[in-house]
Amino acid sequence: MRHFIPEDTRALADLMFAAYQGTTDFQPGSTLRDALEQIEKTIAGEYGEFLPQASYVLTEEDVPISATLVTFWKPFRSPLLAFSMTHPEHKGQGLAAMLLKASMHDLYHDGYNQLSLLVTDGNTPAQRLYQRLGFKVFEPADIK
Repeated sequence: MRHFIPEDTRALADLMFAAYQGTTDFQPGSTLRDALEQIEKTIAGEYGEFLPQASYVLTEEDVPISATLVTFWKPFRSPLLAFSMTHPEHKGQGLAAMLLKASMHDLYHDGYNQLSLLVTDGNTPAQRLYQRLGFKVFEPADIK
């Protein structure tokens, strides 16, 4: 497990594309290029200032198998878990939880006491993970 480095960008697009296929977050017709654009937008700050010091990549034989990407998103006035992804062959092993805990630990030591995220209705595995880690549900109307 290590912090994100810019050289991870293309490999994380591969991971994202594999991780989201067949899930409620996969948009029909999405391509690997779309995944690369999402990773590039995240790093460029489109979803808030990218926080590489709180973003993690877990590799196996130098290939990413799980990752968390964290930004500081001004509408929430807190860090945002922009993306959490785990390769389908490695799901159910606690990797996302481990990386998310590492991100939360780093954020806490940087002075943040809150991490926000958005999760798609129907993404039950992610909802269960976030609930186990203590996240609370807020409806969009609750976000100011």
